Amino acid sequence: MEPDQYWRLPSGSQFDWRKWDDDCVVFNPHSGSTHLLSEAGAAVLFALRDAGQPMTIKQMALYFSDGANENNRADDLTIQLETSLAEFERIGLVERLAEQSAL
Repeated sequence: MEPDQYWRLPSGSQFDWRKWDDDCVVFNPHSGSTHLLSEAGAAVLFALRDAGQPMTIKQMALYFSDGANENNRADDLTIQLETSLAEFERIGLVERLAEQSAL
């Protein structure tokens, strides 16, 4: 994945969310699918929702790292974000944008 690739929730998405303890369920009325997410997975989607604008993986990693300058942790987090975003894209919960169209 390109580090400068922008990600967002699909344009016009109207997801229904329910959160309990460590789990979250999201219903996508566009596809009619319901997905059970881990707390970490839900946090990624909530970050994109709350940002109000598309974010890169690098921006998300900074958001979740709490400012820590640990390279290994940042690398691990980047890998986890790439994996999560690829899966969320596959099931229609996020979309990838070209850098130019995100601005």
